[in-house]
Amino acid sequence: MTITPTFSLNHPQLGSLTGRLIDHEHADGQPVTDPVVHFRSIPHSTIPARFSQSVLLDHIPDHFDHRPHRDFTQYGAACPQVPQPTGRGSATGGFVPGEEPIIYDEQACLNLTISTPTKNVLDETGSSPPKIILPVLVYVHGGGFIEGKGHVSALHDTTKMTELATHQSMDVVIVSIGYRLNWQGFTACSDVPLFNRSSSRVSPWCIQENFGHSALVVDVALHY
Repeated sequence: MTITPTFSLNHPQLGSLTGRLIDHEHADGQPVTDPVVHFRSIPHSTIPARFSQSVLLDHIPDHFDHRPHRDFTQYGAACPQVPQPTGRGSATGGFVPGEEPIIYDEQACLNLTISTPTKNVLDETGSSPPKIILPVLVYVHGGGFIEGKGHVSALHDTTKMTELATHQSMDVVIVSIGYRLNWQGFTACSDVPLFNRSSSRVSPWCIQENFGHSALVVDVALHY
């Protein structure tokens, strides 16, 4: 049985968070500059009921999804959607190595997946956040608002993007967001705004408040 390396952080607002420690190797065989910590699917909002607006969270709920409390080493849920083919003739040309099984849950799909080198999380003593300002890149997955997920695990691996940025001395925090799709996000009437719009708007605010250090400007990368 393979033991997954983990990394724990005592976040000043959210409390204890445990993520996965990723130690890649460059294509040339050289070791990585710094290991990357990957906090997978941290909830940023809750959905009280179907056809209800999302509610921004200011803490980690005791019961949010199928995972152990405060354990973000595994991916959470994605918004329900029609599973896309992965075999020959599919958009990816077949199964993508490293892709993990997807769990769907319409009320637990609003989450953030965060990648950053460990040196950007703790100072040299390993006990407190470093006093540095880092740029934050927000990755918004594509899919025509009918498919996709915020926790990109193989096809668009943000841990490798993060490590490459550090290798180039351009440290960054990369955050990918999960949002409501299909009828869960776009069923509306004259007196009820789009559910997707509400959940998508609070994501950058949550990132800035809890994970962007003092980043008042956040760059957004869209995947079409």
